[in-house]
Order: sequence, then structure tokens, then C-alpha cells
Amino acid sequence: MKKVGVLLTLVFSLFVFTSVFAENKKIGIMWYEKSGMAKRVLSGFMEVFKKKAPDVDLEMKINLKDKDAAKVVYEEFQASKDAILFLRSSGATFMKEFPTKIPGFIGAANDPVILGVIADNSKPDNNITGVTYYIKADKKLEIFKKVFPEIKSVGLIVEGKHPSAAVDAAETKAACEAMGLGFELAKIADKGEVLKSAKELSAKVNLIILGNQTLVSDNSKDVASVIGNVPMVSYMEKPVEAGDAVCALAADDEKLGRMLAESVYDVVVGGKKVEEVPVKFDPEPKFLLSEKAMKKWNVNVPADLLGTAKKF
Repeated sequence: MKKVGVLLTLVFSLFVFTSVFAENKKIGIMWYEKSGMAKRVLSGFMEVFKKKAPDVDLEMKINLKDKDAAKVVYEEFQASKDAILFLRSSGATFMKEFPTKIPGFIGAANDPVILGVIADNSKPDNNITGVTYYIKADKKLEIFKKVFPEIKSVGLIVEGKHPSAAVDAAETKAACEAMGLGFELAKIADKGEVLKSAKELSAKVNLIILGNQTLVSDNSKDVASVIGNVPMVSYMEKPVEAGDAVCALAADDEKLGRMLAESVYDVVVGGKKVEEVPVKFDPEPKFLLSEKAMKKWNVNVPADLLGTAKKF
């Protein structure tokens, strides 16, 4: 009984210590410009983190106007917080440009190694870790080829200035070359260029892919209206959910947010070093399918894919 009592005392003492330790911790959460993906990641993060560490103080500065506004908040958080969550690919590359002095976490971002932010996802450096929506383009193209077995050429639309655009472009081009498909790329800067590029691509290719950027996905309805008989797929969930793109293979943003919460807890409350917490990927991405878009382009999806799809 005495040993049991000692064990219970140790467990209680550890719980009290952890609670007090967490109570004194402060985390800043930020990103600049609007992002539905960042909001979904944040939703998953809050679902888990508030339960695991309700005493940790969380301050949010989100949808900041631009990079200059982000600099002000970033410097404030660097001076006053124990850790920072800087979401979106732009947040990851920002912390590369302005190295973080406190543990930094990314989410709603492309692969940080490919972005040049860290050297190794399994043992992150530069005081940065987190989660990424990254899925290899060849995996996505394999799915798209199953849905559209007759395609010969692919056109990709990306937001040229976005950090993830180069990743999308290089990997999609390589995947197309490996599969014997033609490849065309359109880099856009605004809504007007989206429509112009979509029209031009529809005359050259027989499948259009929307890149992993908000500007592109937010204009999916207009793109769908100008590409005629050329079907469209997406690297993001939103165009499929809206009924504009036929399908997508995408990470579950809220799941990634929950995984991010575990990583942040391990470092901020659990005391692990950042390099001990690998960058996490969604191990089971979602195959998303729009029944509306299927009907529009008269698409017949193979039974094995149809059975596993999340349908809209």
C-alpha cells in the first residue's frame, strides 16, 4: 500500500507540475492574408489543444493584411511568446527569411524541405516543425489518370507569386513526363489572368488542374464556366466541394490541425526539443468527388475509387 501511495503522489505531483508549467506558457498564432485552409487547420488544432492544455494562453492575429503587417506581429510574438504558430506556406518561408528565436510551428503549408525552410522533415532544424498538406504530385496524377484514362495532356494553373506554385509546377511537370503526358503551365497573378489562362489552356490540353493556391481555388466556378468540354480537377478540396472540379486527392486539414496540436503540446508543455518532433503528413489523404461535376463532364469513376470517395 505504501508503494501505491508513493506512486499516486508522484503521479499527482507530475500532473500539478505540468498544469503549472502549462499555465505560464504563451503561444502566438498568426498568418497573413485570407486562407480557408489555415482556418480548417486552426479548427482541428483548437479541438485538441484546448483539451490537452487549457491553461496555455493562446493569442491569435490572423488574416493580417500583408507581409509588412505580419512583421510587426511576428516581432511582438518573438519577444512575448514561448512558441509561435505561423500558418500557410508564406508563414513557413517568412520564418526562413526571419529565423525564429522561439519554437516555430507550420501548418496549411507545403513541404518545408521543398520550400527550403528546413533540411530534414524527420529531424527538423532551424527551430521549426509542424504539419504539411504535401502529397507527391505523382500520386495525384495516378488518381486523375484512373478517372480520365484517355487524357493526353494536362494544364496546370498556379498563382505565380505563391511559395507553393513552384513545387506544384515542378512536380506536376515531372509526373506528366514520367507518365508520357503533355504539360502546360499557366502562372497567374489576379482573377482576370485566371480566366484568360483557363481559356488558353482549354485549347491546348484535355485536363485542367487547379493548383494549391487560394487565388486559383477561389475562382474555380469562373474557370469551369470558360473551359467548355475540358474537365477540371484540383489539388485543393474547395473546388470539388463547390461542384466545380471533378475530383481531388487532398490532405484532411482538420486532421492535420489535430496532429499539429500534439506536436505543439510535446514541445511547449512536454519539454521536447523541436528537432525531436518530426514534421507530420496526412497518412491517408482523402479522395474527394463532386457528383455535380461528374454529371457536367459525363465522367465515369472506377468502382474502386467511387467506393472510397468522399462525395459532394
